[in-house]
Order: sequence, then structure tokens, then C-alpha cells
Amino acid sequence: MGVLRTILIIVIVYYIIRFFNRYILPFLVKGYIEKNKGQFQDNSYKSNRNEGDVTINYNKENGKKHFEGKGEYVDFEDVD
Repeated sequence: MGVLRTILIIVIVYYIIRFFNRYILPFLVKGYIEKNKGQFQDNSYKSNRNEGDVTINYNKENGKKHFEGKGEYVDFEDVD
């Protein structure tokens, strides 16, 4: 009788989770997206750069390129 009861509980939990994922979860996600849509749009419009603008940052020290966070730069020559 215990095995049958366990199988029945597993089937019931399976259908409850399936119902939740199919009907309730999309409703909650849609509500969350609608609620925060304005916040995401406000952040995109606050940018002070126009679309298509390019920003280039130079390191004016000795005319060398600076590789920050990408390891050590080693200058070398090809030897024939």
C-alpha cells in the first residue's frame, strides 16, 4: 500500500508542477516584464551618447598601447 501511495503522490505533484508551469508561471513573468518595462526604457534613454557614436580611449604615455587586464605585452622581432 505504501508504494501505491508514493506513486500517487509523485503523479499528483507532477501534475501540479505541470499546471503551474503552463498557466501560472507565464502570467507571473508577463506581469513582471510589464511592470519593469518602463524602468528598462528609461535607462536606455538616459544615455548621453547618440546612436552610432564611437568612443576611443588612447593611452598618451610613450605612444604604447596599454593592455589592461589582458596579461603582459611582450614586444618581439622575427628572426630569419
